[in-house]
Amino acid sequence: MRTIRMFLLFALAVAGCSEGSQDVQRSPGGMTADELRALEARAQIAKAELEAERQRLEELRRTFCPEGQEPVAVECRPVQRELPPPPAEEELGAIREKLSRTDVMDGMKAIAPAVQKCFMGWGDGSTVAVQLTIASNGRVSSSTTTGSWAGTPAGLCAARVVRGARFPQSRNSMSVIYPFKTSP
Repeated sequence: MRTIRMFLLFALAVAGCSEGSQDVQRSPGGMTADELRALEARAQIAKAELEAERQRLEELRRTFCPEGQEPVAVECRPVQRELPPPPAEEELGAIREKLSRTDVMDGMKAIAPAVQKCFMGWGDGSTVAVQLTIASNGRVSSSTTTGSWAGTPAGLCAARVVRGARFPQSRNSMSVIYPFKTSP
């Protein structure tokens, strides 16, 4: 309300200072009837917009603030996520000491089609060796291609795909060199 009142007073002051033709009927503030009606219409629109905004803020307050509290400011903070607790000793008994050959082959077979896509148009029927390190949590912590495919776009693609492989958890991490046949 205070904003609308100030706007009207400002408009009246400006209108009173302006010069116009002497034959036009002016209000005590120096405005014509048409100018006054236009100003009143703008004030009504501003009042309606202000009321709509007040209602929107009231709805937000009811939604997000507990009873008897009001919002003061919006504040963004980084979310701090708690890490899950380490597994209990009895749970560790179910975790393998190290991954078996079958564990590694199963994990690599799951991503083999995606690795083959890396060599579409590049493959020559040769074998590409990917050296990877499998962390104890079953995720690949690093992977690189070796030999003639090292550093090539297809080799880098294959190494990136291998990083997405998943394996069972084990007590120890392990390094593996796994061969893939490239399709001609």
